[in-house]
Amino acid sequence: MTHKKKRIITAVCVLIGALFVAGITAAVAATTYGSSDDPLVTLSYINQTVKPDIMKELNANLEATKSELAADFNSRLSQATGNTGGAVSPDAFTPVTLSARQVIRCSAGAEILVSSGGATAYGGSSPRLTDETDGTSLAAAGANLINNHMYIVPAEGNGLRAASDGTVVMVRGGYTVYSNL
Repeated sequence: MTHKKKRIITAVCVLIGALFVAGITAAVAATTYGSSDDPLVTLSYINQTVKPDIMKELNANLEATKSELAADFNSRLSQATGNTGGAVSPDAFTPVTLSARQVIRCSAGAEILVSSGGATAYGGSSPRLTDETDGTSLAAAGANLINNHMYIVPAEGNGLRAASDGTVVMVRGGYTVYSNL
């Protein structure tokens, strides 16, 4: 092959390559990306990825607001009625100091332990309390509680009444302290 033929073949190959690249570029440019037929973001992407993230953040914000409102409501309710109380972590005991005749009414499943002072069983449902230490039930309201024994509250609203000032009770679970029952 002569030098002139090589140049012609090279020029033809370069021309074919350039036409090929131009054709591909024109084909890509002619597609309808971003139209309703071929959107950039699909509805399934929004439903499966974006929406759950938004819902997760919204639920977290709602829970935080709900907790703040509940705490504010309980605080204002306690101020209005003169009662104190609360719901504690299921893992931790909360010490509560009572005056004579004050009553703690607990939610079902709450645990109480008289640390010091004296207390009696309180409530309308029998058994009033279950002594987990001895494995016995206290059926009668007014039954004396033994210090340092763990009691479980089997029915909503049952609990104990302090027999002396300065009675210290450890509570795990929901409870409310009343001064006028």
